[in-house]
Amino acid sequence: MATAVDSAVVPSPPRGLPAAWGIHLGLLLLAGSALYSRQIPPLHLKQIGVLGVVGLALIIWAALDSRRTYLARGLRLLMGLAAALLFGLAHAPRAMSWVAEGSTRDLLEYLQVNLGTLAILVLFLSWLAYYATGGERSRPPAPLRPAALATGGLIVFLALFAYVALFNMYGRKGDLGTGLVIFQALQFMALLAAVLGSSGGPLVRRAPAYYLGAALLGVAALSLLALKAGALG
Repeated sequence: MATAVDSAVVPSPPRGLPAAWGIHLGLLLLAGSALYSRQIPPLHLKQIGVLGVVGLALIIWAALDSRRTYLARGLRLLMGLAAALLFGLAHAPRAMSWVAEGSTRDLLEYLQVNLGTLAILVLFLSWLAYYATGGERSRPPAPLRPAALATGGLIVFLALFAYVALFNMYGRKGDLGTGLVIFQALQFMALLAAVLGSSGGPLVRRAPAYYLGAALLGVAALSLLALKAGALG
């Protein structure tokens, strides 16, 4: 009897908790990769300003009361923008140092696989589990997610079309970069599908807004220091 009572009293872990942890881990890895990456060529002052404005706006927006629908929707869109910016900034450390020489290393180098790629993989797989456990249930549809997926799909289609159209001209003598373009587009689709769907949801909430915003501010600060050092040098 005591065992039955104890099992009834002890609360079970929230459903989808491991998946939510994976979402946070993936986004933190993406932020860390962007902070670690050295931007070559260095970012211009206007680009640094955009990163700073988006990062600061994200943190301020997250601090507001998001119980109003338009505020919550705007925060999800802003998180998607921040994640896309970090995706463009995250290109290190590269994965070639993780494997030995050979065809695998060549493939990783061609696809420019890095810590950001691993972050998106962790994020996307965790979001699939999160979605399957009802993380997006009873919530408004993710804003602009269909448009983001359609854009990525169009990029994939155009890359394949260009490859087929130009193959007869160049054949296998030249690298058309089709595989890299498709790989980048798939990462973009996976990233935005996960971020737009999970942000603000159960066990995820507004926490990513704070560390994604902080990462953008950190990249902006590091880039500004590098810009000033280059000017002095």
